Amino acid sequence: MRTNLPCVPELSHASSRAVWWMNALCFVVHFSMVFVTFHMAYRRHGLWPSETDHMDVRIHRISMIPTPEMIRQNLTQWGSGWNGSLAVTEFYIKDNGLSVNYATLVMVFFAISAVFHFWALIMGAFESCWCASLRKTCTQHAH
Repeated sequence: MRTNLPCVPELSHASSRAVWWMNALCFVVHFSMVFVTFHMAYRRHGLWPSETDHMDVRIHRISMIPTPEMIRQNLTQWGSGWNGSLAVTEFYIKDNGLSVNYATLVMVFFAISAVFHFWALIMGAFESCWCASLRKTCTQHAH
């Protein structure tokens, strides 16, 4: 059985239901992973997200300019045996002074994914929304 929408003539009702159920499964999985990540990162340790030291990842960057501390300690030249290499151009790893909470980053990823799967569920629940959810307009394919 084919749908009567002119913008998606190749989409049958069975295949649209299969896509809707796949979005429902992905929504449930991604939504639950937000809570699983929260539990595994914080609650099982008796912590709250404000206590993030164990999940913080320091952000570093590569620079060609040494830090003042490196200059004071005379660590501005690469040499034999220092960092295991000989280099023509000196690059330095600098701490940006920023950190990213890895658990929060993972939870945000799963939450954003769940929101878009939920949007697909809402749009796919009504046959009149199929054109909008597939980024097509019925008037383009009507003629």
